[in-house]
Amino acid sequence: MYPHVNIVILSGRLTHDPEFRYLQTGSTVCTLRMAVNNRKFAGKGRKVNDPCFIIVEAWEVFADVVKKYNAQKGTPLMFTGKVFQERYLDPDGKRQQIQKYRVTDSLVVLQDTKPEPKPTAEDQPTEDPEEDIWNEEIPLQ
Repeated sequence: MYPHVNIVILSGRLTHDPEFRYLQTGSTVCTLRMAVNNRKFAGKGRKVNDPCFIIVEAWEVFADVVKKYNAQKGTPLMFTGKVFQERYLDPDGKRQQIQKYRVTDSLVVLQDTKPEPKPTAEDQPTEDPEEDIWNEEIPLQ
């Protein structure tokens, strides 16, 4: 008998900017909406993309990673996690469920989207007077 395993590894791009919630307990939850591409064959060797749109929850340190690297719509991400179902009652009292993914092991921002710092005068190279001595041509005798 095989054990039941709930592990997913997915990569895709964010379709919306991340949504952060801060709970009264001090926990941070980040909701990510992603598009994961399924490539399939459409006959005669032609490949077509069939995107799958998913909702991912990142808690605590994983939410911090999203914030640290300024992930936004279009940012490529890869994560390892689990699939789960959230159940709720809609306004009409009907039971509903939605499939989501939760980051549990790793989250990688595949593109650094932090804004580049603007160079300041301190960052500019300065000329060293001693350096000119070494750049002079010395006549050979």
